Amino acid sequence: MYFDDCERRPLVEEWEGWLPELNSRVSWTTSRTEAKQQAIQQLLGYNAQSASKLSTDQVELETLQWLADCNIVWSPDDDDEDDNNNNGPKRTGEPIKKQPRTTRYSTISDLIVASDCHSDIDSLALLWNLIAKLLENQELNSVYMTVFPNATSLWDYDTMVTTLQAIAISKPLLPTAMQNVQLDLFHPDYKHSPRMWSPEMHSPFPTLGLSIQSQPQSQTLRSFKDPVMSPLDVDDELEITRNRLESLFASIDADEGFSARLKEENIDPRQILNECIEWEIDKRIGMTTSNCVVDTHVEPYQIYARLWSVIQQLHAVGIKSMHKDKSLVSSKPMMMLVTPNLDAYTTKRLAITVNVALQQLQSSIRVSDIFFPTESIDDRRYAPHAMIQLTFDNSNSR
Repeated sequence: MYFDDCERRPLVEEWEGWLPELNSRVSWTTSRTEAKQQAIQQLLGYNAQSASKLSTDQVELETLQWLADCNIVWSPDDDDEDDNNNNGPKRTGEPIKKQPRTTRYSTISDLIVASDCHSDIDSLALLWNLIAKLLENQELNSVYMTVFPNATSLWDYDTMVTTLQAIAISKPLLPTAMQNVQLDLFHPDYKHSPRMWSPEMHSPFPTLGLSIQSQPQSQTLRSFKDPVMSPLDVDDELEITRNRLESLFASIDADEGFSARLKEENIDPRQILNECIEWEIDKRIGMTTSNCVVDTHVEPYQIYARLWSVIQQLHAVGIKSMHKDKSLVSSKPMMMLVTPNLDAYTTKRLAITVNVALQQLQSSIRVSDIFFPTESIDDRRYAPHAMIQLTFDNSNSR
C-alpha cells in the first residue's frame, strides 16, 4: 500500500487541473469567523487593538470570568471545598498537605472599567481621584478593581509599573494613619512571563487592585504562589531621579519649619483667582482665568487628585495645539494650579514628586515653576498664594 500523490498521476493535465482546486481552499486559520476569533482570543489573549473593539460590558464579563477562574475573590465555600479535597484516602504515614489557595481578596467593592482612559496620564488622574475618595471616606479594606482596556501605553508592562510607581513616590505626603495604600498589579504580560506560570496574575486587560489596608500587608489575605511585585516600592532609579530633582527648586526658601498663611477651606476661590490675576499683570507669565485653577483643599492627597486632573486637561489642550502647530515654537500651553492652603514646604515636595513622575513617564508636561507668598525668596517667585505652573512641551515626550 502506498500514498498516491499528485506527482504519480500519469497525465500532466490532471496535475495542473488539481492545483486551482488546492489554491482555492481557505485555511482554517485565515477564515476568521466570529467563533474562531473568540477561540483565538481565548488562546492568545487580547491586545490593545483587539480590546478596543470590545464594549464595556464585554470587558467587564471577561474580567469577572478571569476573577472567578483564578479564585481572585475568596468565599467561605472555598475552605469547605479545600477540606473535602483533603479528606480522601492517604497512605499510612503520609502527612496531610493542604493545597495552597490562590486567593487575594475576601470581597471586591466595585469593578471599574475605565474605557475613557486612553493614556497613562488619564489613568493616573482617575486613580488619584479614586485614592482621594477612599481616603476622604476612610474606606478601609475596600477593594476597587480598575481595568484599563483602552489605555494603549499601559499594555506595555514596564509602563504600567512606572505608572504605579508614580503614585508610590507620593506616598510620604499621604496621611500617616492611611499610608498603607495597596496597589496590586495584574497584567496580560505580567513580569514578561508565560501565562501558564501564573494565570492568576495574567489578567485579560491591564488591571489594578486598589485598597487601603487597616493592617500591615503581611497580615492581610495573601496566599498567591507568586506574590505580586510591590509597585509601591520605589525602585533605585526613581529614587535617584527624585533626589536629583531636589535641586530643581533649590533657590526656593521652603524650609520645613516655614508655614504659609493658612486660610479656611471655605474661602472664596473667586477672590483668590482675582488676586492672582492682578499679580499676573506685573509678571506676564501668560496666566488667565481660563488656564488657572484654584484648589482650597488642605490635604496633599486632595491636591494630588486635582493636580493630575489639571495635567490631564493640559495634555488634551497640548495635543490639540500640536495639530495646529506641530512645532509649538510660538507658544507652549500652560496651566497654573493655585493652592492657598498649602505651606511652602509641602507645595515644593508635591511639585517635585509630580515632576519625577512626569519625567519617568516621558510625558510632554513638566512642572516649570512654583511660587510662594513669602518675601524670603527672590521677587521673581513671590506670589500672593502658593502656585504650581505646568507647561506642555512636546520636546519632552517619548
